[in-house]
Amino acid sequence: MVGKYATLCACLCLHQVYANDATPDGIAIDSIARKIFYTDTGNDVIVVLNMNGTGSEIVVDSGLNEPRGIVLHEENRKMYWTDWGLDAYIASANYDGTNISRIVTTGLGWPNGLTMDRRNGILYWCDSLTFRLESVRVDGTQRTVLLIEPGARYFGIFFHDGVIYFTDRNRRAVFNIPSTGGTTGTMTSTQITTPVGIHVFSNRKPSECPVGQYGDDCEQCGNCNEGSVCEKTTGKCLAGCVAGYKGSDCKQVQDKTSVAGITPKACPANTHGPDCAPCGMCAGVVPCNKVLGVCPAGCQNGWTGDKCDRACLPNTYGTSCQPCGQCAGGVHCDKSSGLCANGCQDGWSGSLCRTQCIPGTYGAGCLSLCSHCKTGSVCHQATGRCPTGCQQGWSGAKCDEECEPGTYGKNCASLCSHCMLGSVCNHVTGQCPDGCQSGWSGDKCDEECIPGTYGAGCLSLCFHCKTGSVCHQATGRCPAGCQQGWSGAKCDEECEPGTYGKNCASLCSHCMLGSVCNHVTGQCPDGCQSGWSGDRCDEDMQGSTKQEASNMSVLIVAASVIIVLLVIIAIVAVAVLVRRKRQPRQKTIDQYDTAGPPMLTGGYRVPSDQCPAYLGIMRPTHASSIQTDDAQADAYIPMSNTTRQPTEELEDHIYETPLF
Repeated sequence: MVGKYATLCACLCLHQVYANDATPDGIAIDSIARKIFYTDTGNDVIVVLNMNGTGSEIVVDSGLNEPRGIVLHEENRKMYWTDWGLDAYIASANYDGTNISRIVTTGLGWPNGLTMDRRNGILYWCDSLTFRLESVRVDGTQRTVLLIEPGARYFGIFFHDGVIYFTDRNRRAVFNIPSTGGTTGTMTSTQITTPVGIHVFSNRKPSECPVGQYGDDCEQCGNCNEGSVCEKTTGKCLAGCVAGYKGSDCKQVQDKTSVAGITPKACPANTHGPDCAPCGMCAGVVPCNKVLGVCPAGCQNGWTGDKCDRACLPNTYGTSCQPCGQCAGGVHCDKSSGLCANGCQDGWSGSLCRTQCIPGTYGAGCLSLCSHCKTGSVCHQATGRCPTGCQQGWSGAKCDEECEPGTYGKNCASLCSHCMLGSVCNHVTGQCPDGCQSGWSGDKCDEECIPGTYGAGCLSLCFHCKTGSVCHQATGRCPAGCQQGWSGAKCDEECEPGTYGKNCASLCSHCMLGSVCNHVTGQCPDGCQSGWSGDRCDEDMQGSTKQEASNMSVLIVAASVIIVLLVIIAIVAVAVLVRRKRQPRQKTIDQYDTAGPPMLTGGYRVPSDQCPAYLGIMRPTHASSIQTDDAQADAYIPMSNTTRQPTEELEDHIYETPLF
């Protein structure tokens, strides 16, 4: 058996290497399924693993505060456990942790041990704060108090064959009591120092005999002490015999009795009974009853029972063995006054250390205030830990640690959003006190700007980004470019006067002098210059293009040049004629002339400076009077034979004769 336990311990220790905060407390084994279940009060979980140490799995990880005792119902595959936390309870669940149900939730203090009568479906537990042993059916009905012993410090408990076996750390002993309640029996060992857990082993199946019988044939128990039972295997009376009987099975009659009128022999003072047993620690100077041993004046301090032969349990005081309060350091209270020499344990106060800290306080003398436990709950009176967790914005076992900068909310698990650079959000609400980064809005700065807005708080509107696109939520820049008539990174700069269109790359046309075209469309709002038409004043009056207008200008210039040349020629011709008019006439005919000037019809002569010697001039007459060739020939007269007429007469004839 030692080897098996050593192996089990090694498996558990191997598992705990991976959980530094683990505090395994209660343990239960399903030998058929070969599974180990244990409670971990450090991590507040219930764990199952195989008996070879493999397959560790957490089956319950919520609703636990201080889990301790655990027991299994193998056939039903159910587990039951106790939790001695601030809101102590007893609960059940399936092996896989599903279908959790709380069976007992009231009247509990520190329910340590838990055991089970599987045949009848009854749970038994011991509570070291209420000093009680109690039972309840697994459905939560028929709750029964089996034993109350003020000052007891119950811890381990086990059910076997109709008997409850339990440990008491204060009395350092193991006791038993019938599962239906009654007189306790003591099973003491001088080697016991701090009894905790207990387990009963048997090499046979549970007895089928009813209460009060034992053995294979269900033989009747002997004369066991009233309210006690015999052990179902050997018949031993676990709480002793009634008066007049002896032996382990209480079937032997004592030699000296006062039964049937037989008077017992005289006994010395302060003794009683047939064996002259000494009286107990009776109070005052009044001796006990000679026959029954009862102390008529009660017991001295530290003793109890009718015969005052039972020493008060450790950590009790007074004539009635009242339990001491929660003294600090494990020191018992004063036997007479009940005062705690070293003060109270954490979570308790008062002169007798029997007053529990009021909700919201904890620690030595209840002088510490709970921190930021979850709303509606309070911290543990002794440790200050918050069993149900922390308020938003706080963490730590006592919920006294504010969230790290940049985190907030429940368990500080949420990250701040886009708060203004250099600031952090509120550790409780997540709100950004200094506002949001560009491109974000909302109390927590977790809402991206809607399309068409940008900047701090999304308060700025995008400008003239290209149709169908929006600006950047943070910078306001237009990634796809600008609408016609606008420029700049944010498309917030109107085209310079005289330009328009996409990227302001087009120049205005022939708008009316003193006005410019529209920066978007290029249209001229005040009309066009003379000779131009169209919305943009880029069409001439005949609808010609600009190139045609340029060609027309060239033609006009050429025509102008020709006209000027003609005018100059005319002026030169006139000047020549005027000069000839004013030139002096020759009086004689040049020596080279061989004939005189021709005589015109009518007796006129035309002077001539020309060579050759003959000059003929046709008289300008109407067509009807044109002479024949012969007549014309006759008109030529040798100039040498002519006589020049006076100059005045000749000039008059010149102006009378047409030039052509």
